[in-house]
Amino acid sequence: MSVFVRKVKTASGARAVQIVYKNGRIVTKIDHIGSAHSDSEMRVLVDEANKRIHDGQLSFDLAPDDLPGAKVVSTFSSYLWKQLEIVWAELGFNAIADEVFKQVVLARIIEPVSKLDTVRVLHELGLKAPSDDAIYRSLRRCTKRDYREKFSRACFSHANTSGISLSSL
Repeated sequence: MSVFVRKVKTASGARAVQIVYKNGRIVTKIDHIGSAHSDSEMRVLVDEANKRIHDGQLSFDLAPDDLPGAKVVSTFSSYLWKQLEIVWAELGFNAIADEVFKQVVLARIIEPVSKLDTVRVLHELGLKAPSDDAIYRSLRRCTKRDYREKFSRACFSHANTSGISLSSL
């Protein structure tokens, strides 16, 4: 469900401020906050709507004066990435020694986007992302070295099957 502040023009020419609740594309509820006839009234109503949306949420109050000269220069989602790498290894996928391919696959698990948009996802995670060319070279290796077969064998081994064989058709 998504919740957001909407500003719409009314028949009288004022601008109404509303909190809209949506489930997918379906509006499930609308809370009317008020109508503004000036920019200052609009700011007050939008502030009130945001307060209602975030009611009960704790704030992270760091004023710029608290840490003079401090700024975030990078972030790294290390816990998420390390957990995905652990599962990758447990499934036996380390048999495919292609770091770029692994980054593309894991990034697309986090956010299913195009191959080239995975560069953005990796940057947002705080990782050094491969170039577009490196991604395409990796995908060519994927076909040339038959990664599909290697993944199939790794999954089959991980499933702990007994008395069953995996053979090519």
